[in-house]
Amino acid sequence: MAQIIWEKERKRAIINRIIRVYTAAAGMIVALFILGGKLDVYGMGSDYDSYFENSRNDRLPQTIVSRVVTDFLKSPLPKGKEEKKVMVMGYDGFCEDGLELLLEDPQSSVRLAAQEGGLYHTYAGGEEEMPQQTTTAPGWASILTGYWAEETGVYDCTCEKNADITTFLMKEALEGRSAVFAASWDTHFSVTYRQDRALAGQRRLPLTFIQGQDDSDTYQTVLEMAAGQNRKEADWPEDPDIIFFILEGTDEEGHRSGYGIGNDAYKDACLISDACGRKILEAIRTRDTFLQEDWLILVTTDHGGIGTSHGGQTPEERSTWLASSKKIE
Repeated sequence: MAQIIWEKERKRAIINRIIRVYTAAAGMIVALFILGGKLDVYGMGSDYDSYFENSRNDRLPQTIVSRVVTDFLKSPLPKGKEEKKVMVMGYDGFCEDGLELLLEDPQSSVRLAAQEGGLYHTYAGGEEEMPQQTTTAPGWASILTGYWAEETGVYDCTCEKNADITTFLMKEALEGRSAVFAASWDTHFSVTYRQDRALAGQRRLPLTFIQGQDDSDTYQTVLEMAAGQNRKEADWPEDPDIIFFILEGTDEEGHRSGYGIGNDAYKDACLISDACGRKILEAIRTRDTFLQEDWLILVTTDHGGIGTSHGGQTPEERSTWLASSKKIE
């Protein structure tokens, strides 16, 4: 069933690309990107500036995600709401220019997530005086903890996270909220968060790590959790309070054939991730309990890319983005 759904979304993404993408102007459109006082050329056309709450010259650090989640869970419930829920949707290696494929579609996952909050320019790769690799493990560790590599200890994809630096998932699990980390890349489970997995098991914390075989597997798992339709034999907690997941397809395609929307195969990967995210958001809105729940929805990426690689400090690699269902102050 998961494979059937996945193939359906893949075909729909390709059709949407044919309809939307080829109407866009070809070539690179120059935009300003600033970091550390230096002006760089990269990004989307200025026609898309109105979709963002901040300018490219005033990017937020990707570390802000952890604070947004923590502040939301600490805030009082709005009138008429009974429970807080969090969904953080990660699209690995989704370059900022890939948003050009989505922003004119009001039903894209990014537009839907930002509808009542906003879309923000962010940056990966640490600060000018202490840069970090724009690679997967350091990026997601900064997003999950609110710290850069000098604190997390995740300098590259071979490093375990420092045990005394907690992710927002662990922090909330220690306070009794149920949380899920779902992805398919083995390094998350065997290296970066190995100690977190062990601690959760030893202390029987409500923090579950779910390693899927691929994006299709991760998508199907999260779709069921989002809809509140857990299978009896499932290994994850019933209706978790916080769901964090990563789809790897955009990063895999970037490494295979090239990052950026100048590559049709990469465009398809972006649209497939977006289609899956849209279905997950639709599932949340069909929950029987949705009207009684206060949801924070975040959609983001860990890094960009250039050529068929990433890890450096170019604007193409550092430029990231964040869609939030709540305004970020």
